Amino acid sequence: MNKVLAEIIAGVIPHKMTRNRWRGILRYGIFNAIRLKREISRNHTIPKFQLAICAIAKNEGPYFKEWIEWHLAHGVDQFFIYDNESTDDTKDILEPYIRALSTTNHGQAIVCSWQPTTTVWSSTASTHAG
Repeated sequence: MNKVLAEIIAGVIPHKMTRNRWRGILRYGIFNAIRLKREISRNHTIPKFQLAICAIAKNEGPYFKEWIEWHLAHGVDQFFIYDNESTDDTKDILEPYIRALSTTNHGQAIVCSWQPTTTVWSSTASTHAG
């Protein structure tokens, strides 16, 4: 459908999320959207992980238990947590989660790096003065 026509039609919908959804459908094309919807409903492939979090932390030990529990309750499957040379009990707090989640059948895991890593990025861009 024409982009301008899609904007006009979507413009009369008062609810923002509904308007954006219909704008996308109209721009993509109604028949293409129907075909895609059918294809998705027939595809029963289950991905290994649904939602993962990558985080870097330093001295966040007192907060990790609540943080991890909250995210697990909301469907996070995998955590990538990089410790930036913490001096608190971060390792002790995360250790039970690493053992428990890495042995579950759900594919949940916490991957932690305790060793500080240094990456030197070389710049290919040059600055031109003057």
